[in-house]
Amino acid sequence: MGGPYGGQILSIVIQPAGYIFVGTASGGIYRSRNGGGSWEQVTGNYISDDVLSLVVNTNGHIFAGTLSSGVCRSTDDGNSWTSIGNGLPSAYIKCLAVNSKGHIFAAVGSEGIFRSVDNGDTWVPVNTGLIDLDVRSFAVGASDHIFAGTTMAGVFLSTDDGESWMQVSSGLPYHAVGTLAMNSQGHVFAGTVGGGVYRTIDNGNNWVEMNNGIAVKVIHSLFVDSRDYVFAGTTANIVYHSTDNGESWTHLGNDLSDGFSYSFAEDHKGYLFAAGIGGVFLSLNNGDSWTEINNGLSNTFIRSFAIESNGSILAGTTFDGIFRLTSYSGGWIEIETGISEVTIPILAVNSSGHIFMGIFFQSIFRSTDNGRSWEEVNNGLTDILIRALAINASDHLFVGTARYVFRSMDNGESWTELSNGLTIGTVHSLFINDSGHIFAGTISGGVFRSTDNGDSWTRLDDGFANEEVYAIVEDQGGRIFAGVHGEGIFRSVDDGVTWEKVNTPLVNEYVHCLVVDSTGYIFAGTLGGVFYSSDGGDNWTELNEGLTVVKVGALLIDPLNYLVAGTMGGGVYRSTIPTR
Repeated sequence: MGGPYGGQILSIVIQPAGYIFVGTASGGIYRSRNGGGSWEQVTGNYISDDVLSLVVNTNGHIFAGTLSSGVCRSTDDGNSWTSIGNGLPSAYIKCLAVNSKGHIFAAVGSEGIFRSVDNGDTWVPVNTGLIDLDVRSFAVGASDHIFAGTTMAGVFLSTDDGESWMQVSSGLPYHAVGTLAMNSQGHVFAGTVGGGVYRTIDNGNNWVEMNNGIAVKVIHSLFVDSRDYVFAGTTANIVYHSTDNGESWTHLGNDLSDGFSYSFAEDHKGYLFAAGIGGVFLSLNNGDSWTEINNGLSNTFIRSFAIESNGSILAGTTFDGIFRLTSYSGGWIEIETGISEVTIPILAVNSSGHIFMGIFFQSIFRSTDNGRSWEEVNNGLTDILIRALAINASDHLFVGTARYVFRSMDNGESWTELSNGLTIGTVHSLFINDSGHIFAGTISGGVFRSTDNGDSWTRLDDGFANEEVYAIVEDQGGRIFAGVHGEGIFRSVDDGVTWEKVNTPLVNEYVHCLVVDSTGYIFAGTLGGVFYSSDGGDNWTELNEGLTVVKVGALLIDPLNYLVAGTMGGGVYRSTIPTR
């Protein structure tokens, strides 16, 4: 169905032909053939992984370094991809670089640097002199000198195609170098974790601190454009800009969403692209202002769903805010909350149509006017680690946090802690059945139940080996199902007194969400896709055709009885037919 648009972009590269490729968190690779005007996913579920690095050689071949899928190559503008890991000891590729000869360098896990001289077909280690094998960044100069930034030992230089390395960290007290960039004069900039930016003008023999104007000194990305202007992305929603070789820096403003920029690129027109949390952004004026260009970029992490009384669907995301879908033909519309959203793990709507939004590490917010305005409602709410939200038939609100459960009986105006008998504090999931019994799934204590509106709790003898309970539902027959992280699904037929494991043949036991339709079909969202049971949990069947991102974090049965799946890095999908 597409959207909501945005997400977490980890890498970006522009091909000589002008095609732009971005590597996402968990969603593979997207391509734009019109300067960022629109995006298309080009790896399907061949790469449904974190794409940490993208590089292009002089032939236009694209190489992707991933978190757990190794190195992948495309020789046809991204239309198809091949795994090229022969000789690599690990599939964790932290960064890639290509020199003028077309030789490719890969930083592989904690195994150091590997080089390919045959377009990625085979790889060999090139670590002589490299005393820290935890390499985090590369920079390649016009003379093919290659610099490598490490975690513990600063910067290393190779002048012989990687055959040998020498440490070049004099004057660099911060040895965790996460990013490197080089200008046309051969000056190298190092972005450190905690020490800001350093520069060397003598091939690494001496480094000088260059932080005039930089207040946030955790540098996540560095980029030098065609004018030798330097850009530094930080972890605090700030991008700095230097036009004088790093002597001074200017804060570019707050147009780049909530979070930090991972990667930059420049096209042949001199337009700048920033990729990071919130998607891809374009600047036509040297970085003075930025515009979001996420059309078709469905890399959002969906954390929660809620249905409004008119049938509209609300989706809460990680980093991208709240979206509303009023019709499948109309697309998702972002709700401007005026709040700096970080992670929205839960949404709920009461019988009056009031929307409640829980923001992790912030608070509970309420809108009584269809999302046009929001107010914080946290009187008595002594914990802001919001994890779960449920509303009972009387419109009493229950919030699960890292410190027990809180209840509001006055539309969120005030909250009371409910901890009597709830011996394990961190509550990850809440469910209220038709009898008003409340079930709380915890991170390390299994399931608790309250039969008196939360005033007291009883720990149930669940028998789970792993007590992380991510989801709880009940079907029309009164059977209760609990999704346990790493153990699959458990069923209780006696209101939670006893439980049995029902995983036949559930191939992925990392269950994050559960939902039941009106006919009693049970659907489970896992880190391996969606499964369903039509016989009360006795047997499970995979339901993943068309689901290109299979990490599912939220499920919903919409008013038309379609199954809606929110993924971790691929936006929202809808089943092709109703569930009944």
